[in-house]
Amino acid sequence: MHGSTTGKAWCAMAVVAATLSACSSSTGPIVLDTAVASTVAATTPGVTTANTATSTSPTSVTASTAASADSAPASNGSADPAASAASTTSTASIAPASTATPTIDPNAVTTTLPPLTPQNAPLVQWNGRQQYMHGANLPWFNYGADFGGGPSGGGASSAAVRAGVGQALVTARATGMNVVRWWLFPGQPTQFVLDANGLPTAISANVYTDIDAAVELAKSSGISYVFTLFSGPTALPASWVATPAGRQQVATVLGTLFAHYRGNPQIMTWDVINEPEFDVWDGKANAQDVRDFIAAIATAVHANSDAPVTVGGARLDGITMLTGLGLDYYTIHWYDPMTASDQCLACVTYADVRDKYQIDKPIVVGEFYAAPGVGDRFTLWRTHGYAGGLAWSLLPDHTSDHFPIDFAAATAFATSLTGS
Repeated sequence: MHGSTTGKAWCAMAVVAATLSACSSSTGPIVLDTAVASTVAATTPGVTTANTATSTSPTSVTASTAASADSAPASNGSADPAASAASTTSTASIAPASTATPTIDPNAVTTTLPPLTPQNAPLVQWNGRQQYMHGANLPWFNYGADFGGGPSGGGASSAAVRAGVGQALVTARATGMNVVRWWLFPGQPTQFVLDANGLPTAISANVYTDIDAAVELAKSSGISYVFTLFSGPTALPASWVATPAGRQQVATVLGTLFAHYRGNPQIMTWDVINEPEFDVWDGKANAQDVRDFIAAIATAVHANSDAPVTVGGARLDGITMLTGLGLDYYTIHWYDPMTASDQCLACVTYADVRDKYQIDKPIVVGEFYAAPGVGDRFTLWRTHGYAGGLAWSLLPDHTSDHFPIDFAAATAFATSLTGS
């Protein structure tokens, strides 16, 4: 929950309080499909529900903080989401209080999970085959400069970024990961050329230079990217999201970008925007405007690219804001404080979500806490029927939360799927 830096702040506090324990290389792309996934062990974290009069789960957050989580980079060039969360006192309710608080019992044995079938555990189609998305969030090396900074401005084409990210990708691939999520235009979209009305007319040439460099890094390591375009609605000029002309202009300019990289196997998905629900829940953005913005860009992806398109959804209870927009699969983020019954993605299976929200697309867990000592969450997502899991994060020293990944658990999971 990057942008929900509040979520990460809660999670960090949970670590301090020692409560997290209660929750639970080849050169070619690795294929993790339904057939081999059936070899995953049947033992997985179970779910129990403790009925209480009032939920103690975080059903209200500092919405203004969540929406702007990474809009301002820290002094080292990375975003500093958690720091602002700690200093904000006003809160806004963003979900009704739950009367039941699901808790994850890491010692329970689940015997009621539905079978891993195309219906109960659909995978994402990419590069001509259905593949399980086993991966991680980078999410950036230099916040706001990775794409557009160029060789001399901290872009992906610079020597420092190529070395740092290159090593991170090699590490990811060595653990069996096949996907890495990297943010293109976080914060203010300074990489766009604007007209007199403030609407985009083109994208800086340095963006293409940096994407080309990133693609070469991915090719050499056997990784594909989920490229997240924007960090949130309020990070963008209002006219880009709130006016039909602005939405169409953004979609048209991005269409040129999508077309330029059409057919590139290293670009697995275009992710329109990160956690847009928080700006809506906080009253800073209109829900229909955001939906129309997402739909316009999704249409541009389908018209100019063969890559799937998705949105980095903030929480399970925000999925209804993302349905019917032409997305190829849903991405939902989950962190340990999300224990309310309508937020706990770890407490339900894909089949549960499918039936409740009447969806027919795969779900990928786009962000989750996967540090050593919290249990095997990589296996959890697969046995619950989700189409992938992207842990946070590969470069913990470049984010203020410093959340690491248990690479041993990631490797064991990949091995269990491939049988090697």
